[in-house]
Amino acid sequence: MGVIGFYESDTGKLVGTLTDQSLDEITSVCRMDTDVLIATNSIGIISVLTMPPRITKFEKLLSVAHIDPEKPGSTYQLGILTSAYSASLHRLFVSDDKQFLTCYNFDSLHSNIFGPTMDQSSCKLAGGRRNAAKLDKYANFKLEVMWCCRSHS
Repeated sequence: MGVIGFYESDTGKLVGTLTDQSLDEITSVCRMDTDVLIATNSIGIISVLTMPPRITKFEKLLSVAHIDPEKPGSTYQLGILTSAYSASLHRLFVSDDKQFLTCYNFDSLHSNIFGPTMDQSSCKLAGGRRNAAKLDKYANFKLEVMWCCRSHS
């Protein structure tokens, strides 16, 4: 089971943990922003995690399965070996068990989390950031695959 611990950098004190069955063996953790992380695992799950001050506790915002590109429409997940996030492009690059390199578009998720608040029902944090306290709106969120290619023959 995957457990991510969060420590205070000055004192080394443990300030919180996030434990989730779907995190399994964590293969990489990327920083999307100071309070949003992207974790990938060996069974093919991409999880977006939030932490204070965005919300009051450490929470999983959403999870998306990394599906085998050779079997479109299936639910067969490929284990993720490593990933890297480009903050300037809002793209997640994933390398998997079958040597595929996949690029996920995080534009819509990024604008949804960090975009300006349009109504009073969303709480606003410092800097105009949207509070992600209503996690249910991300339950069926889909990430767009920009491209996918085999890294070698």
